[in-house]
Amino acid sequence: MKLTSIVFALFWICTQFQPISAQDADVREQKPVVVESQVHKGGEYDKVLGETKEEPKGDGLTDEGPKASWIWPTRESKNGDRWYFFYEFEGGSSKAELFASCDNKMTVYLNGKRVASSNDWGSPVILDVQKHIKSGVNKVMVDGDNEGSVAGLILKLALQDKAGKVRYVLSGKDWKASRKADGSDLQSVIVHGEYGVGPWGNIKSSPKPSTTLLANIPRDVFMVQEGFQIEQLYKVPKGDHGSWVAITFDNKGRLIASDQGNKGLYRITPPVVGSDQVTKIEKL
Repeated sequence: MKLTSIVFALFWICTQFQPISAQDADVREQKPVVVESQVHKGGEYDKVLGETKEEPKGDGLTDEGPKASWIWPTRESKNGDRWYFFYEFEGGSSKAELFASCDNKMTVYLNGKRVASSNDWGSPVILDVQKHIKSGVNKVMVDGDNEGSVAGLILKLALQDKAGKVRYVLSGKDWKASRKADGSDLQSVIVHGEYGVGPWGNIKSSPKPSTTLLANIPRDVFMVQEGFQIEQLYKVPKGDHGSWVAITFDNKGRLIASDQGNKGLYRITPPVVGSDQVTKIEKL
C-alpha cells in the first residue's frame, strides 16, 4: 500500500464479490484499493453543505395524524434490490412537512426536484418542503435501494392549508413501484405494516446534518480535503460473510466485525500504512 499523501484507511462495507485469495476456509486476504473521491475545493460543495445545515427541519406536522406504512414491491429482498416508487397528490398548501426513510438508501423527488437523500434508515428525513409544492397535481418519486435482507420505504407528507387544516399523503397499498425511473412498468406494492412495526420500530430523526443531506452531493462518492484519499480495505462477499452491521477494535488495534444474521464474527487486520501488505480477514 504505497502512499504519496495522507490516507484515510476506510473500511467500506460493500456486498458485491471481488476476487480474493484464501489461505484456508477461515482466512482470506485482499489488497486494498483506492476508491473514487472528489477533492473538496470549496465553492459549490460548500454551498451544498450550507444549504444542508440551514434546511428547515419542519415544525412537527408529521408527528400528528394517521400513520404511514412500510412498503416494498416484494416480501423478500436482496442486496442491490433497487426500486422507484411513485405517487400523485393535490397541492394547495401553505405548509408542507416531509417524513421519510428507506431501508437502506433513498433519494426523494418532488415534482422532479431532488429534495433530500439518506443512507441511514434509522434516522428519517424530516424537513420543510413547502417550496417544492405547487397547486394542482404534485408528483412524488423515491429512488429506494436495499443493502440487506430486509427492505422497506415509509413516507408521510403533511399538508396544512391557510385555515390550519392538515391532510396527509401516506405511503401505502395505493402506491406504485417500478424498476425504471420513468415508471414505464409500474406494479403494486406490498404493505409490511404501519409505522412502529418491526424490525424498524419507532424511528426518530437525528440532529446530524447528514439526515437531510441534499441529493446533489454525488451518491457513493467521497468528498475529501486536498492531499487525502480513501482506501477500501476489504469488499465483503455477502454470500459468504453476510451483511456486516457492527464493528469495533480489539486490544491489538484489529477490527472485529459482526454479521446481522448467522454468519458470525470476523477479525480484520489492516495492512501497515505505507506498505504493500494485504488486509487479512479471519473468521472467529
